[in-house]
Amino acid sequence: MSTDLADAMAVSLRPVLRAWEAWVSDARDSVPRPIDGPRAVADGPSPDRVLLVGSGAAVGWGVVSHELALPGAVARALRAGTGRGAVVDVLADERWGLADIARELRLASPGRYDVVVIVLGGADVLSGQTSRAWRDAIHDLLEGWRAAAGWATRLVILEIPELGEIAGLHGAVLGWAERRAQELNEILRSRIATETGVDVVRLPASPAHGVAPDAAVARGDYALTGTILASALMDELDRVVGVPVARRRALDASDAARNDLLVLALSQHRARLEWIVTVAAAAFRAPSALVTVLGPDRQWHVARTGHANDSVPIQDSFCLYAVELDEPLIVLDAQRDPRFADNPLVTAPDGIRFYAGAAIEGADGRPVGAVCVIDREPRTSVTAAERGLLVSLARRAQEVVWAAEAEFAQAS
Repeated sequence: MSTDLADAMAVSLRPVLRAWEAWVSDARDSVPRPIDGPRAVADGPSPDRVLLVGSGAAVGWGVVSHELALPGAVARALRAGTGRGAVVDVLADERWGLADIARELRLASPGRYDVVVIVLGGADVLSGQTSRAWRDAIHDLLEGWRAAAGWATRLVILEIPELGEIAGLHGAVLGWAERRAQELNEILRSRIATETGVDVVRLPASPAHGVAPDAAVARGDYALTGTILASALMDELDRVVGVPVARRRALDASDAARNDLLVLALSQHRARLEWIVTVAAAAFRAPSALVTVLGPDRQWHVARTGHANDSVPIQDSFCLYAVELDEPLIVLDAQRDPRFADNPLVTAPDGIRFYAGAAIEGADGRPVGAVCVIDREPRTSVTAAERGLLVSLARRAQEVVWAAEAEFAQAS
């Protein structure tokens, strides 16, 4: 069938599809979906960070927690396959087509993630999307991703899945929907074929992908889908394994320039930052505390107490790992931690044994650095109060960073 004829049929069916959407929206209200936070975590060292954006299987039909839905299945499968931890965030809505997903991706600070996964459902098919509008949405998606993500962030797009049986659609209309999904997928594959850093993946049919699924979607469907998706993501993650996100972002020339300007701008806020490191060192009874900014080649210490150096080589940075996490990085004994045991800052005489750091982000969500405390003696534990105070101090430092960013933005 020619493109013009396929588009004409899509447009002619829009009244039928709108009536179907109104009918099925009531049925959707009775189907369970996650009510917890939009994240799933599989604990482990050096966690990979994945963002799922879209509809279909990302919505979590049939279960009440993202840990039981696709994010949890992907996180656990990644941990089993890589031996590392995994943090999987999700932004999903059953009504989102590709144009909606492109818009949401621009707002999601994708550069914080190792891999971004676009999860397509049937919304574009069942809204009567034309081929031209579909191509425009693909273009907007790619442009937004390039503008907002670093060069090291990979993009994976899951094709529109086999729609299978759709409640309320029958006969010729259902047959058309299946063919239309194939046509839009062919356009997608053709457009992505020449793109660097972008892959298209097809998942097997599953009730979890459906448009109006039965409430009894089995957890096993998410487990299977998550395992297959994780297998595809491992290749992408292994391209950059061992190099923390902040380091890969720092290698981006524009970010390097921004961080150089930030170091200069923060010199105007030294008193506030020195107060932060003084409180941090005293609270932890540690000899040293720092506020750091991560550059392309060095970790800069924009405030420090009990520490002689104003910077260290970026490859020796502990804070590179701290900015990967949404909670403080606690290293009780660096000599016993495989990530740091061979670090020159650890193996040197009177080297680092204890480290605690909480991340600082820029106003756009990109990792900037950390507030950290350092000791030459190992420890056996850190209290909840100490963790909480470290997070609070990092937020204070983050406020200073945002103010400094605003100042040099106005100056430029």
